[in-house]
Amino acid sequence: ADYSPYVEFRPAFRPALSVEGRELCVGGLTFGSERSATLLSGLPAADGRTLKSEETVPIDFADRPPYVGFKGAGVILPREDADGLPIETVNVDEVEVTVARVNDRALAFKSISQGRTNAQGSYGYTWGEDNPDDVQETLFTGRMPIANEQNAPVISVFPLQDVVGPLEPGAYYVTVKDAADLSSAEQPPASSSRWIMMTDLAITAYEGGNGLDITLRSLQDGRPVPDTTVQLVARNNDILAEGRTNEVGRIAFHAPITNGQGNMEPKLILAYSAKGELAVLDLTRAPVDLSEYAVGGRRMSGDIDAYMYTERGIYRPGETVRLTALLRDHTGKAIEDRSGNLVIYRPNGLVAEKIRFDDPEGSAVVEGYELAKGASRGQWRATVEMDGVSGTSGSVSFSVEDFVPQRIAVDLDTDEETPILLGGTRAVEVASRFLYGAPGAGLTVKSEARIEAQANPFPAFKGFKFGRHDENFRERILEMDDRTTDGAGVTTVTLAPGNAGSNAGVPLRINTVVSVLEPGGRAVTESVRIPYRPERLYVGLKPGFEYSVEEGQDAAYEVVAMNEKGQAIAQRLNWKLLAIDYHYDWYRDGDRWRWRRSRTVTKVNEGIVTTPEGGSAEIRVSGLDWGSHELVVEGTDA
Repeated sequence: ADYSPYVEFRPAFRPALSVEGRELCVGGLTFGSERSATLLSGLPAADGRTLKSEETVPIDFADRPPYVGFKGAGVILPREDADGLPIETVNVDEVEVTVARVNDRALAFKSISQGRTNAQGSYGYTWGEDNPDDVQETLFTGRMPIANEQNAPVISVFPLQDVVGPLEPGAYYVTVKDAADLSSAEQPPASSSRWIMMTDLAITAYEGGNGLDITLRSLQDGRPVPDTTVQLVARNNDILAEGRTNEVGRIAFHAPITNGQGNMEPKLILAYSAKGELAVLDLTRAPVDLSEYAVGGRRMSGDIDAYMYTERGIYRPGETVRLTALLRDHTGKAIEDRSGNLVIYRPNGLVAEKIRFDDPEGSAVVEGYELAKGASRGQWRATVEMDGVSGTSGSVSFSVEDFVPQRIAVDLDTDEETPILLGGTRAVEVASRFLYGAPGAGLTVKSEARIEAQANPFPAFKGFKFGRHDENFRERILEMDDRTTDGAGVTTVTLAPGNAGSNAGVPLRINTVVSVLEPGGRAVTESVRIPYRPERLYVGLKPGFEYSVEEGQDAAYEVVAMNEKGQAIAQRLNWKLLAIDYHYDWYRDGDRWRWRRSRTVTKVNEGIVTTPEGGSAEIRVSGLDWGSHELVVEGTDA
């Protein structure tokens, strides 16, 4: 049954509905969205019964949890032609990066591994050989901003080469964590750590009955690296053997040296370049067993080998397929003065066309095949058949489908710096154009705006937390009517939040997503984020300690008062400090014991503080007893 006529969504969107047993499944929802689904009367069941009255169900998808990690699984960062260390994040505005170095003589006691990745709120540890803490030297600790996109993975490049300076033999241990100010309930932040080898050297070792045969090559071009020092190091860090690679980048360590046992068992191969680079191969790890893999290479089709390719893998009916075939013999030399046919097969295996060629220039066959408007959809194939050679000498496949590539570009123009105030509006100009230059006239524009808490709303007062520590702002959706672009491909979307979020207590922003539908129905989407300040006063606190204060010591907080324009203002604030005691009571319920928790809140101190214009003031409390406390700061307009 088609259930789409019986389900309405607000805000509206086109879902993918399916049924699994007794459940109606909704596909197409995105993170950070809040909707309601109304099941209309008449919705049919499998047994023929229908829903008598409509029912509305709220659907709330929270944002993706913050994530910090490294892109890929490798530990080697090429010294040449590498922009830096790629870091992958989700919903993170800034990361804190720590870089440490472990010198080459300590590596025999460590294991260069992928490290660990921890989600926010989860604890994780590295142990033993994976943990560099006892031998590392910290080189750098700092922060790096992230061009965050809500709920989307973002790749940022950390300039590791610039941080470590001149290369010295050793490995690096990089730790990255979310730099957001989190409450104790949210700690610890999302984080990731990894060992990194920054080098242009690659070691390949072959182990056999006669010992170790080692080849040293460049990661940049694959060429052998001659006259380079190579060491064989034991588990106890003794150097068992040392030598230099020959003119083809090879060196051998014979069996009597490599057959050591216990602490004298070979652990590492170290290769040192004159530029300070170090390459490491851990011999205690499982080697690659090539017998499990197809390493025989591509099988030649005969005396003549044709390497075929197209300029892309998919075409639409009516387009031209550009086919290229390079003709070579079994030694890789170009084939000259030979003729043959380029044969094109339909998906059903029938020949669509044969194209004759004679002694192609440069031993390369280059032909264009124009697909008919009614060409069969599916997988096509082209082959090369040489005169005097049985069978085909090469082949390539390509698809013919009714796909529609993105054909329009969308630009948004608005004031992204000035906050929208309570009752205010903001116009967002939407301009669309076809990629071939014409304006995107008469196109449907769909918009959706989400009011959400803004991270780091006042950069001059970084580290301050606004609003209640035990409350999170619940995001709200602003529904907007569809628009249509004019003859110039332009329309205007107006944001009018009204009084939404007027009692949130935290600085907000409006995340606006605008989608322009191209003629084929595909949406091209852009977004813009605008600060939103529906309240006149925002009070921020920044602790002068980490996590907790020792009993009897001073507890200090910086306090700042911000107005809706983002200016620190002079403001008289009342504050009070509450002591919170929790009590646990056991009681008998029938034949079982149960417990309940209650709490007692006692005011232990209070006062008045006035914040200066353009700066912050301090609240300091002395002589606190052991236990939990809560600081409450209020202004006349809070």
